[in-house]
This record gives sequence, C-alpha cells and structure tokens, in this order.
Amino acid sequence: MSSKDQSTEEQRLAPIREKIDALDAQILDLLSQRAKAAQEVGHIKGGFSSPVFRPERERQVVARLQELSSGPLLPDGIAAIWREV
Repeated sequence: MSSKDQSTEEQRLAPIREKIDALDAQILDLLSQRAKAAQEVGHIKGGFSSPVFRPERERQVVARLQELSSGPLLPDGIAAIWREV
C-alpha cells in the first residue's frame, strides 16, 4: 500500500474510530449503571434470603434481547455477551 493510500485510509477510518471510542465509553457507562442496579437487586434479595442468581431470569433477559436485536449481532453472540455481563 502506498503512503498516499495509507493516508487516505487513515483519514477515512479516523471518524469511524472516534465514533467507536465514544460508543465504547457509553457502553462502559451503561454497564456500570446496570451493575449498580444488579447490586440493588442483590441487596433486596439478600434481605429475603432469595438466591441472587436465577438461571430462568437470565434466559428471559437473553431471549428478550435477542428479540429486540435488529442486527448485526447474531443470537448466539448476544447470549455470549450477556452471560459475561
């Protein structure tokens, strides 16, 4: 690749990379908010001696997200991501 092509490539990629960086920051913020909400759920459940993790609830959440997805994430990818979350 010539230096001119590389420069053009970088110029075209720069705004997309900036967008990805901004989206990553938003995702991190939303994950932090979600983690705090999950902690609240855990505190409430602890007061009632309920199990914190319920596999059926996880399945419901994943199924709902798979239905909401308009792509390009595949259902298996959504499930894998949310299991980590």
